[in-house]
Amino acid sequence: MAAESTTFEEKIPVSAKVAYGGSQGAHNLISGIGLGAIDAFYLKVTNLDPGLMGISWMLFIVWNMINDPLIGILQDRTKTKLGRRIPYLRYGAPIYAITFIWIWFPFADTQILLFLNHLLMLYIFDTVYSMMGLIYYSMPAEMAITAKARGNIMLYSTGLSAIGIVGTIFVPVIFLGNVPQILEFRIWMIIFGIIAGVAIFIGSYYIKENKYTLMEEALGFWESIKQSLKNKPFLILEITIFAGLIMQQILYSYIIFLFDFVVDASMNIFNIFAFVIVFAVLTITVIWLLRNLEKRGLKKLMITGGFVAIVSFIALFIIGISANASPGNKISLFSISLPFSGIAFGLISYLLLSQPMMADCIDNDEILTGKRRETTYAGMNALLTKPAISIGHGIFLWIIDLYGYDENIVDPLLQPSLVSTGILVAFTLVPLICLIIGVISLIWFPLDGEGWNKKKKELHEIHQQKEKKYFEFLKEKGLSDAQNDTKSKIKDKA
Repeated sequence: MAAESTTFEEKIPVSAKVAYGGSQGAHNLISGIGLGAIDAFYLKVTNLDPGLMGISWMLFIVWNMINDPLIGILQDRTKTKLGRRIPYLRYGAPIYAITFIWIWFPFADTQILLFLNHLLMLYIFDTVYSMMGLIYYSMPAEMAITAKARGNIMLYSTGLSAIGIVGTIFVPVIFLGNVPQILEFRIWMIIFGIIAGVAIFIGSYYIKENKYTLMEEALGFWESIKQSLKNKPFLILEITIFAGLIMQQILYSYIIFLFDFVVDASMNIFNIFAFVIVFAVLTITVIWLLRNLEKRGLKKLMITGGFVAIVSFIALFIIGISANASPGNKISLFSISLPFSGIAFGLISYLLLSQPMMADCIDNDEILTGKRRETTYAGMNALLTKPAISIGHGIFLWIIDLYGYDENIVDPLLQPSLVSTGILVAFTLVPLICLIIGVISLIWFPLDGEGWNKKKKELHEIHQQKEKKYFEFLKEKGLSDAQNDTKSKIKDKA
């Protein structure tokens, strides 16, 4: 008799995937610009000292660590007719838009007051961002169970949220470049805030969550934390995510300075071709990763992406140093199109695969505890890794301050000559070290291979039993029509 297959086919409604991807794209747009461009805005528009800004990020660590697990556990304990997640998306959307717009209108003009304003906006905006981000980070684990289905959800997410990623990187470059266009920037921030709020609000009507989890008795606050820390694969993955988050913050937040001081990104025929190359690599990367999810597994693919990015950061550093890059002697984007493509390959691998790997850790937790705790894990992930956001910002700001960056000089050509070297060091060597740490830690990640696939199939069968009990509960309450909202469209395959 042939051995029973440990794989099964899982289908998620297209409307749910589009709603998730589109509203996450809106979330990525305003969170990326909000937490990414805030430093460029305060440096170039308000002239806040980078050293003080670095201190602001360090002071922010405490709240940034605490608020996510608090919000995550609260969301897992929420029980409403709309579910556990949807109310936060639907009613939090307008608040999210307002706090995003508020960032770009500081109330002060002295160094100390600007420092306090910067710190206050980090506290306020990140709290709302966490409320949304925990849901978007954890939803693939709740919407699907197989790596293939979760990868398919992430495909929609990556494709539809590409505008958010592009906006995060290029909006600051366009409006806060050599000569900041303050009025135009603020107008677009208002427009982006409104569009994102509307997209998240509408998306909340189509995103589906497993409502049978409403019947589960939630763990207490301290018990939730204790059980999460017993999940060894989760702790191993956290090392990789922590290191990758430092890399991500530097790439998103400070690429504008790379273009100001090191790389010529002007729109000539060669640089346009370079953009085409990078975009093509991004597209091919997404397709290649998704086609190889089942064959190679999440772990091997993420290690591959990390290795390619490591080589690419080394190449970018060598090219920049060898060319003696500076604002008056920039290297062309075309000349570094291959290293940039390799970095993009690694970044997309990190963004596309870290969530499904975290979902596997959540599955492992359900095997250990018998409960689904998606946002608890998103919150615990934030508790352990959110300091990386402040560390990434702080390291970059302190490095350029060490190399002589003067916040009172707007024109890069007038900055001290060593600033270009500092920016190149901060933009390449810091992410390089982080990637090496992340790749090494993944070697010990155990949720991989045929044995893990077999456990996931068993967990899928447990979910079916939970759904059955939930339908029986609804029938007893006279609410059997709600079954259509939650019924699984899963078909086992021999």
